[in-house]
Amino acid sequence: LSGNKDDKTYNNENLDDVNSVIERFDISKEDFYYIADSALFTKENLEKAKDKIKLITRMPDNTLVAKELMEAALSDRASMKEVVLENAQGKKVKYFLVEKTCVYKDINLKCSICYSTSLEETKRKTIEKKVIKEAENIEKLIKKYSKRTFACENDAAKEIELITKNNLA
Repeated sequence: LSGNKDDKTYNNENLDDVNSVIERFDISKEDFYYIADSALFTKENLEKAKDKIKLITRMPDNTLVAKELMEAALSDRASMKEVVLENAQGKKVKYFLVEKTCVYKDINLKCSICYSTSLEETKRKTIEKKVIKEAENIEKLIKKYSKRTFACENDAAKEIELITKNNLA
């Protein structure tokens, strides 16, 4: 594609053509899957394909449903199926998989949640850096505000609430 057309628009228009392509090439709808990246995951596209075309796509992590599914899966990792695959570098990578059903904007979906252990160390280091940075910021705030005096305990409590709201939220 030229790059001028939005992927969501492209997928929506493409879904219109899928039925005719399936029929022209005598492909069974049971055997056909339309596969695309997360740009396919819109209410309009899901509704258009509903009961007509099977879709495989990635639900964006920022959807509430995705967050709930991931949280539920990770809180019960024992129920996930363990799979070990070799990556492009020949390294064995462990994945945990589970299937769930959910409803997204009144559309029933079958979902697969996949968790990989391969990035755990990288993510742990990233979180540790964020914790260190936050601790440094808190130390600066403590130094700044520890020298202040307040007329009464209520004034100090209000200032603590304001600092917390502005700096730690």
